[in-house]
Amino acid sequence: MAADFRISLTIACIASFVSFTQAQRIKILADRAFDQMQYSSADSLYTIYFEKYGDTSSLIKRAYCHNYQGKYIDGISFFERTGKWVYKEVKWCTDYARSLQLNAQADSSVAVAQRCLTAFGFSDKLSQIISSQSMADPSTTDNLPLLTEIPFDDHDEVSCPIPYKDKIIFTAPGSSNNIKDPWTGLPFYRLYVGDAATRKSKSIEIEMATEYHVGSAALYDDKLMYFTSNSLKPSKYHEHNLHIAMAGKTSDGKWVHSGIFPYSSPEFSTAYPCFSDNDSIMIFSADMQGGKGGFDLYMCTWELGKWAVPKHLSNICTDGLEIFPWIEGNHTLYFASDGLMGAGGLDIFKVNISDLLTAIPINLGKPYNSAADDFSYVLQGEKAYLCSNRFGKDKIYIIQNIYSSLKH
Repeated sequence: MAADFRISLTIACIASFVSFTQAQRIKILADRAFDQMQYSSADSLYTIYFEKYGDTSSLIKRAYCHNYQGKYIDGISFFERTGKWVYKEVKWCTDYARSLQLNAQADSSVAVAQRCLTAFGFSDKLSQIISSQSMADPSTTDNLPLLTEIPFDDHDEVSCPIPYKDKIIFTAPGSSNNIKDPWTGLPFYRLYVGDAATRKSKSIEIEMATEYHVGSAALYDDKLMYFTSNSLKPSKYHEHNLHIAMAGKTSDGKWVHSGIFPYSSPEFSTAYPCFSDNDSIMIFSADMQGGKGGFDLYMCTWELGKWAVPKHLSNICTDGLEIFPWIEGNHTLYFASDGLMGAGGLDIFKVNISDLLTAIPINLGKPYNSAADDFSYVLQGEKAYLCSNRFGKDKIYIIQNIYSSLKH
């Protein structure tokens, strides 16, 4: 907040008259604000710098400032203002195509991606954008009957569903009385158990758990829960990374924090645990050193009364995100990825656990995936739950009568 105030004050003082030396200082301040993710301030500074020098590279920076704030229409306009400049770097034209895709401009997105392929040659990300044109957008009305939103009266955004008896456990921002995340200004996430029929939910209180984010639960058994939360101990860079914590259920029905997953560390994030039905396999996401980038998937097996050292599932991981895994029975892994070929954003994929070293993950296609983020896919009998922001906010959807060909 103090940094933003200092930058805003600087902008007000120098906007009326800019010398060469001041312009260079503005560029330095803009780059610093950009690196510190203060995108609104950075955008204002790049505006002044561009008006002084007409430096096209500052338009590229402005495009990213708007994209990183989710303002894709504005981001697209700045990419377009650069003209041919955007095709000088494969990352720029790829992100330009991606912005168009996220703004539902499929034809334009493919046209930009094809031009970028011509200029730079083969690229996985560009090929995915082009291939996604053949995947119909499930947000159209033709697909709406297949996905039914599960609303809860007290929550505008919900995610990460898991079946719990005749209810579901899910993740949502806490009440307005909770401590708020300084990055978003919203309450930290909490766990809830909800009844889809009544639309009512109740907070799951975990005694001695962190006051920061708590969510993405997995039940090892009726009396042991694994969940994702922030580490109380900061990393050497003063970050409170995610870790996997555990909670035990007491005889009177209370959940109590009971430890940390042994392969979690304050220096990196571990998150989104899941288990096979026989509890012999655990798969989770992590951004630990040695991965391909972003969050990768790791697998542990239960051996001699403890979890063995995690194995990196490198064959199915990319330099993007592989997150929110879930195991059906003991044989099929479902997960979300934005690095594999899909319709856009996070898509849901499946792969047989017995083929993790060689198999190519299968995209579930429509109506499960859309041009937005689709994740947290969970099967329960002949129905499935998934989370998607295809209509703007994270919501939980139920799909009835899942085909057996999808499950096996």
